[in-house]
Amino acid sequence: MRFLEDLYAFYREQMAASEEDTMILLVSILQEHNREDLLRIIGEMSEAEMRDMLALYLFERIQQKMAREAGQVGPARQATRMH
Repeated sequence: MRFLEDLYAFYREQMAASEEDTMILLVSILQEHNREDLLRIIGEMSEAEMRDMLALYLFERIQQKMAREAGQVGPARQATRMH
């Protein structure tokens, strides 16, 4: 996916710092895009990439829900909710 390759090439050094820094950077970048931009990026994905993206999203959300129910929401989980 071109968007991924462009992000990685441009922000590679900043993303190497930590997972939390990477998430903050990605959320910030994505907030600069409107719905149409995001749908265009998704539209450029292969079916396999879309399935992978949705699977990761659902996995993360299920993990968050389970952590909330157990009262164990930690900083790593909170970083993904910055939108």
